[in-house]
Amino acid sequence: MAGFHNILVHNYLGNIDPSTIATVIDQHFPALQACMQTMLTDK
Repeated sequence: MAGFHNILVHNYLGNIDPSTIATVIDQHFPALQACMQTMLTDK
């Protein structure tokens, strides 16, 4: 997560393709969301 943030904020890869960002979100967000929900309910 932090690595993705750094790439976006600091533009490490040059021009960031919006479709690449959308793909990353589509593929990885559901797992992140599930993990965060579990962490919040296990509190």
